Amino acid sequence: PTCSVIESKLRLATHAYFNSKDFNDISILVQLYDDLNSTLTVDHALSVVTQGYDIINIVFSLQHKVLQIWKAILLQKRVMVFGSNAGITSSWVMSIVSLFPSFLESLIN
Repeated sequence: PTCSVIESKLRLATHAYFNSKDFNDISILVQLYDDLNSTLTVDHALSVVTQGYDIINIVFSLQHKVLQIWKAILLQKRVMVFGSNAGITSSWVMSIVSLFPSFLESLIN
């Protein structure tokens, strides 16, 4: 979710920057930087990161393996995750990690 916010802002800024064809004028890039800094605070990032993940769907799909993954993370074991669709796989990883609120805070800080 946070990446989609950054992506949409970057898309608009890059189109405007390259359409202007004046590469010495960096005011668009400065404005993008200021906008991202004001928009993406730690509190905002935490609320966005934990929103939109369907833990119930993951539990139904992985069943008891979710508990095994959760225990492995608690015991600080290495967990290798792979999947055919990177978007779904990363969403599932973030969903499981969102069960550890303090862990998300440490990732952002």
